[in-house]
Amino acid sequence: EIEYRKKQEELARLRGEARPIEWGSQIRSYVLDKQYIKDHRTGEMRHDPENVLDGDLESLIWAGLEWKAGRRETVAATEEE
Repeated sequence: EIEYRKKQEELARLRGEARPIEWGSQIRSYVLDKQYIKDHRTGEMRHDPENVLDGDLESLIWAGLEWKAGRRETVAATEEE
């Protein structure tokens, strides 16, 4: 019981804050007609969607890690200023 509870708490910590999925809560757009992909949390933008769709995610992953670690502001925060 105690071990199970510890595992559940660790999983909850790793998952982070859960938010409801609703209109406007997306974290990434795939805009193929303009040929770019933008992560709405970090502001990271890529102009090579074919490479991203083929699995070249390194810059998006690093931007997400920096954002999660607090070294990168959210786009919404920077747009409000």
